[in-house]
Amino acid sequence: MKKHSLALAVASLAVAAPAMAQNVTLFGVLDAAVVSINKAPTAAGSTSNVGMPSNIISATSLPPGAHASTAAVDRVTAMIDGAVTSARWGMRGTEDLGGGLSALFYLEGDANMQGYTHASGLFRRGSYVGLSSKSMGELTIGNRVNPLIAANGALMPVSGNGVSTLTSGALGFSDFYTRNAINYTSPTIGGLVIVGQHGFSQDASSSNEGSVSAANATFTEGDLTVRAAYQNRRGTVASNALSGSNAGSTAGVVVDKVTTLFGLSYKVNNAITVAVAGFKNEVSNPTTKASVYDLQGQQYGIGWQATPAVLLGLNATTAEGATMTNVQARYALSKRTTGYVQVINADNGARVAFSPTSMSSHSTFQVDGCTGGSCAVASVRQTSMAVGVMHSF
Repeated sequence: MKKHSLALAVASLAVAAPAMAQNVTLFGVLDAAVVSINKAPTAAGSTSNVGMPSNIISATSLPPGAHASTAAVDRVTAMIDGAVTSARWGMRGTEDLGGGLSALFYLEGDANMQGYTHASGLFRRGSYVGLSSKSMGELTIGNRVNPLIAANGALMPVSGNGVSTLTSGALGFSDFYTRNAINYTSPTIGGLVIVGQHGFSQDASSSNEGSVSAANATFTEGDLTVRAAYQNRRGTVASNALSGSNAGSTAGVVVDKVTTLFGLSYKVNNAITVAVAGFKNEVSNPTTKASVYDLQGQQYGIGWQATPAVLLGLNATTAEGATMTNVQARYALSKRTTGYVQVINADNGARVAFSPTSMSSHSTFQVDGCTGGSCAVASVRQTSMAVGVMHSF
């Protein structure tokens, strides 16, 4: 009996010890807002807004007296998610392996505020395992954020989907996640951190390689931060993401893509930070190497921590004759809950068009024929205002 009791005790310790050494965290953020979008009315008789979805709260049809089903909607008001940050949830954990080495895992998926699940999968935002060491860095295998997109989102002092996501969409480098990726993050050495990534077979429908190589570097010295990033996507199937003259011309076509960005931010004092950045996205034919399009843009931003609870931000992005301004006011109700007001003005060109708002692909309302996650209309000025709340856990 004593032997059996001792064996049971040893077995229990063997099972319990790894569990005690493992740290697992459930995390997430929710962002819901009411947004109003308007633009100049079009002529009566347009049928571009027939059959508007049920998430519309109100719509005003112009010109006056025109029937709702035959006039273009000049203003729509709807509930959306992701106006500032994408709603998401996930789990992450580490296990101490000893000698300064840890194992890790990460799972992250969408938390759509209208109850939908994403067609790309439960944990499309991140699903990887790896090893990390303070002295040697981190190595992971799986699906995770493209280093170029990570750098793009960190360029401005007060960023968010209405700044970085809309910019990457307008310039055609919204390659958010890299599947089948090997990812290495260096330790911080002299203020410098480097992230390198290679992803295999990104497009199953592509007869070409379909791989991506990407990297970013962040250098911090006192109040100055410098960021640079790069990606080379080979044999990728282009989407219909562009809203200007390039929209549709490359949809479904296999292309190569090289994207670079560079940015500087400087903390003027304890309250004010300024930043400037530049982007370039070159798309070419993988066989002939001929250019399909070449888009360039610049971005400027300022953030002001007016009080411990109030954060104000102003951003401007210009690209190929189009300009987008983003104004944000955030009020921290608590450490985890923030209310905000955001205004976006998109003065679009013929070649590049910025969406007037960022939203989930399930928030499908129409503004003069545009639907889905991108509501950009070429050569038209559009304005949106969102009032919302974010909560993290």
